[in-house]
Amino acid sequence: MAKANEETVILTVSTTRLLPGLLRAFLREHPRVMVRQYTGSAEEMAMQIARGEADFCIAGAEIKGDEIAWEPLMVEEVYLIVPPDHPLSSRGVVRLAELRDEPFICVNKGHEFRELTDGLCRRAGFEPKVHFSGDEADVIADLVRQGLGVAFVPALTWWEKEEHETRRLRIEAPRCERVIGLAWSRRHHLTRAAEAFREFARRYFAQLVGHEGVRGVEGWTPSPN
Repeated sequence: MAKANEETVILTVSTTRLLPGLLRAFLREHPRVMVRQYTGSAEEMAMQIARGEADFCIAGAEIKGDEIAWEPLMVEEVYLIVPPDHPLSSRGVVRLAELRDEPFICVNKGHEFRELTDGLCRRAGFEPKVHFSGDEADVIADLVRQGLGVAFVPALTWWEKEEHETRRLRIEAPRCERVIGLAWSRRHHLTRAAEAFREFARRYFAQLVGHEGVRGVEGWTPSPN
């Protein structure tokens, strides 16, 4: 079972950039709880939840399974970032199709964010020309800053930087956003600590709604790939 004791919460997460603020606030309120965190593909995370190896999954795409509960918590806009001297850097708003000939800096295949952004490019009528792919958001942003390509970035990842050395562009077509949600097993027991974490996560993400690029889930429907 996932629970070593009643004071442990085990997470499997694809959106690790959101974790520091969430865990800092949660552990301040629940200092006796121990949190363990793992990462994986959507398929791996669904299996961890189904087998009871993790209490929750925090992901940027729905985690599906016959005995998995999924609760969307907020909707986050996805932007493009370009180098400061890029011809489009002063535009502010673009259509994604305008970037069809640009080199893209992306996260690796198999990551849910890569699946999302590849799908957005297809909806805009092209396959992205990927010049570099990796796992580190800071490396991707630095390569964009150096002029080696353009990249997609979620709203909260952008705003966590105090100083921006790239230019952010809002995408007006197609609609570019992702839902952040929480998944857990309907079959496996949740400890008191896990139940406390679920309630805290609901409150924490609700407080993020209203930041630029972040809205509530009311009326949200998945974008077609």
